[in-house]
Amino acid sequence: MGLVAGRDPSLNRTVIVKVPRAGQRPHLAWALEGRPGLLTGEGAEAPVPSVLRLIDLLCDAGTQAVIRPACPGCGRVIHLHRPIGGRWLCRDCTAKSRVQPCSRCGTAREPATRDEHGQPLCPSCLTNDPANQEDCIKCGRRRPVSVRTLAGPFCPSCRPLPVTTCSACGRQAPCETSMATGKPRCLRCQQR
Repeated sequence: MGLVAGRDPSLNRTVIVKVPRAGQRPHLAWALEGRPGLLTGEGAEAPVPSVLRLIDLLCDAGTQAVIRPACPGCGRVIHLHRPIGGRWLCRDCTAKSRVQPCSRCGTAREPATRDEHGQPLCPSCLTNDPANQEDCIKCGRRRPVSVRTLAGPFCPSCRPLPVTTCSACGRQAPCETSMATGKPRCLRCQQR
């Protein structure tokens, strides 16, 4: 960890020491000795994830000598999610790198799962697959399950709403949380 302390002598040594777990320290040290540029912007090419954790911790501690790496796919300085082809990518670029046409609808998306033949299925086809739907105990229709209670499954249209005080009219009624205000609104006030 002398390499890190040498870059920014003002850093608290306890920050440097607490970064890697004991088993990861040798791998982290070998990675940084072989490529010190990993700390100055090349972190997306880190061979081990502990390099990225070290960079995040040092930047959060206020060092100016260490630079968070940008995603090689989109160029944004954002949390790097997974290594693809030897470079760490953000979550969006990881998803884009895995795009495949859905075997049912043909939409090009990251597969949510695979069917019984190993073919990719998009999230919509997975949700709408009859095998993943159940009969709603209120309306009786076979639909995706929104809420599962002790009585049984409810579809999205029939799901029970919590009874709370409406923020608009003040009465106790089944309410949904307003997307605009984040407060409960009863169904009557939502229709107004």
